[in-house]
Amino acid sequence: MRYVQGNHDGRAAIIRVAVIDAAKYRKHQQPPKSVIRGVKPYNALIDTGASCTMISSHVARELKLEPVTKKPFASLGGTIWTMAYLFHVAFYDTSFKSSLHSDDGDQHTPEDQAMQLSKIHVYNQAITGGEIASETSFDVLLGMDIITTGRLVVDKDGTFSFAFE
Repeated sequence: MRYVQGNHDGRAAIIRVAVIDAAKYRKHQQPPKSVIRGVKPYNALIDTGASCTMISSHVARELKLEPVTKKPFASLGGTIWTMAYLFHVAFYDTSFKSSLHSDDGDQHTPEDQAMQLSKIHVYNQAITGGEIASETSFDVLLGMDIITTGRLVVDKDGTFSFAFE
């Protein structure tokens, strides 16, 4: 079983995930390693109150995702209809410390990139997730559609872990 862990502040648990265009990830179109080679990490809020995983409009634009449908989502103001996209969520191993895109300008060797790519675990089921307005603290809202496939433990010491297949 794979897992990720992190810290929470009593109000929010944020982890780093990658979002991958499902149309590009399909095994018959491109090998998974070539698709995830260019991924970048996004902040994801673990939200047990959300039934569905959603991405910000910023992520949809950045990845050039095409909407596949419109879906109704419950919000504080009632039901809203929003664009929905087909994508995969990928989790980084807890030991993952930097993005595949170096902020310091250093070039990663092919061995470094292979090591980092081996630390990405793609959630195999494609998600049809809606679009949320861009937030300042997170780009992805991980909902119960993903959370219920694993085991989420939130401890009072300010840590959390999520184990999944």
